[in-house]
This record gives sequence, C-alpha cells and structure tokens, in this order.
Amino acid sequence: MASGGSPSGSCVEGWQSSPAGSFEHGEGLERLTLEMGLESELEMAELRYFTGPDVWWIIEPHYPVVQRWYVKGRLSTDPSFAGRWLIEQRSDEVWGIAAVAPFDSEGFSSPDWVGFFGEGPPRVYEQLPGQWSGIPYDFVTGEGDGGFPGLPDEVVGCLEGT
Repeated sequence: MASGGSPSGSCVEGWQSSPAGSFEHGEGLERLTLEMGLESELEMAELRYFTGPDVWWIIEPHYPVVQRWYVKGRLSTDPSFAGRWLIEQRSDEVWGIAAVAPFDSEGFSSPDWVGFFGEGPPRVYEQLPGQWSGIPYDFVTGEGDGGFPGLPDEVVGCLEGT
C-alpha cells in the first residue's frame, strides 16, 4: 500500500496515508465513528488524508481549504458492515460524511459513490453500511442533486488507486 501521493493537477496538495496515532488518522476515524454511531472498532484497510479547495458551485459560505479523509474498512465485530467513506471538514462546526461507497468498489467512479441530502427517516441501502437519511444522489456526477459533482477536479485524483 502506498504511503502517499505527490501533488498533481488532480490532487493539488497530494495525499498521505496517515499512520495510527497521527492527528490525521485519529481525526478521520473519530469523525467516522461519531457520524455512524459505531460502538466497536473499525478495521481499516486504508486511510488517506488530503486537502484542497471547496467545490466551485457553493456560494456561501465557501471555504478556501477543505480537509478530506478517505476511509475503507469494516467493523471488527461485524465484517458485513464494510464500506468506503469520504469525510469532509470545512470548519470545526461544519464536517461530516460526504459520500459512501460499497467496500468492494474501486476508485472514484459513478454510480458507486452515493451522497445524501435533506432529511428523512434513516434507511438501509443495499451494499452500503449503516442507515442513511435524506435523498440519495450520485456523488461523482451530481445526478439527483442539481448535476453538481461532489468533489472539485483539483482533488479527484487523490482517490486514484483506491
């Protein structure tokens, strides 16, 4: 497994695979655990941390730098609870799971990555871990949510090889 990716046009700041005990590793895992309400340990297959600009189509507030974590793993107590998550943090108050994909999917491609917007009762979706509230949409293309992709072109390459 690679330990990092160099900056490029599609991954402007590069990415790093943060080791256990590092700030980036702990923050990504803590955010995922809180958001999903996990009560047992997640066995991580991969964790990447990268930063880059916000998506262009957000009007206000628009953040110059967004921290992102890509996490692939499964629960130690329930191996069927497995997935790939993209967590975004815009500020101390504005963060969460931006999208989720099936564990066995690869890369950053449609229709694997699903985002959710709005509210509603939590539901189970086939091949996705946990329950999700809101209306699902294609996070890669934005189809179902105005056609705006979930990631800016400047960071899409940070998920190559995942």
